[in-house]
Amino acid sequence: MLGNEWLFVAHVLAVSVSVLWGLWYSHGALLAVLGIQLVLANLFVSKQIMLFGIETTCSEVFIVGGMYGISLMRAYYNPQACQRAIYTIFGTLSLFVVLVQFNLAYAGIDAEFSSGLVTICSSSGRLLIASLCAYVISERTHLFFCSLLDKNNESVVWQVAAIIGGQLIDSVVFGLIGLYGVVNHLVSVILFSVVVKIIVVLALSPMLAVTRCCIPSK
Repeated sequence: MLGNEWLFVAHVLAVSVSVLWGLWYSHGALLAVLGIQLVLANLFVSKQIMLFGIETTCSEVFIVGGMYGISLMRAYYNPQACQRAIYTIFGTLSLFVVLVQFNLAYAGIDAEFSSGLVTICSSSGRLLIASLCAYVISERTHLFFCSLLDKNNESVVWQVAAIIGGQLIDSVVFGLIGLYGVVNHLVSVILFSVVVKIIVVLALSPMLAVTRCCIPSK
């Protein structure tokens, strides 16, 4: 059975390929990939795992991959397209949250299966609000950091630094809105989240170099 670290490598590769495919195919395809990733991140955020000795969730790769996608959208299209994409993806997640309630409300024949769906698809309102707020604020912060970069010198290092800054804001906002008063040692929880996200950011960073070599400018 594969360990979590090996699964993490495969997860990173799968997310990288999906984002690169979306970027190569079209703006709409990339937008669809990012929307799916955010939905998956919130769908499975409750699954706790151990990764590199740190307790985390299996959603971090999706969250960071989504921010990489926005960074690539900015580089290949324009900042205005990114801002529209952020709110479109936000709307996609909000629509998912609303429509899934119909599925949960139906009386199922198989009680065990229905209970499993409720466990997977239902999250507390506070966590959903925290996730939505964290997504919009962190992505806008990420774009702000990107705007500070010299367009003639947007190196991979600077783009990675902007993504790390955005992920830091994501962890802080989600922690303060969703976890304050719920978990003990909130600062430690946020710090562990940031450490894991930095690992994921670095693991996904080769995607930026691949795009420069393999995908022509739009």
